[in-house]
Amino acid sequence: MTTPPLPELPNEPLTLVFDGCSTPKNPGGVALSAYAILGAGDRTVHSDVVEVCRGERATNNLAEWHAVVAGIRFLHASPWRNKLTIQGDSQLVIRQLNLEYRCKQPHLIPYRDEAHKLLGEFVWTAQWVNRGLNELPDQMLRDYFDAHVKHTL
Repeated sequence: MTTPPLPELPNEPLTLVFDGCSTPKNPGGVALSAYAILGAGDRTVHSDVVEVCRGERATNNLAEWHAVVAGIRFLHASPWRNKLTIQGDSQLVIRQLNLEYRCKQPHLIPYRDEAHKLLGEFVWTAQWVNRGLNELPDQMLRDYFDAHVKHTL
């Protein structure tokens, strides 16, 4: 099985938007993560949604961290190097990413550490956005839940 080639990314600043949830309950539901890479004019150049886990480990915070790290991994694996803006509606993840808050949960520390290691190759900023401004990854999560998860509960 061969890995598909990475899509070619435009040589311009990009924005990584992300979201995660544990549904229908937090904790203990199904953790889903979504991210999108946006170019000029908010055009989506790449996106992905995955199921992270189910059961007692499934939390919103785990899903949010998984989403942002998955997006960073994607960019790191590509030859693209430019200015990166990271946006999410999780104040906890954004503040931990910016080292304003400590990451106290042992199972989340590896995500934070990996994010910082991979981001070392980028000029980046991370900013919190209101949930209403984080519509794309939120809609991706809802669509994925309806299509792939809802019928399994």
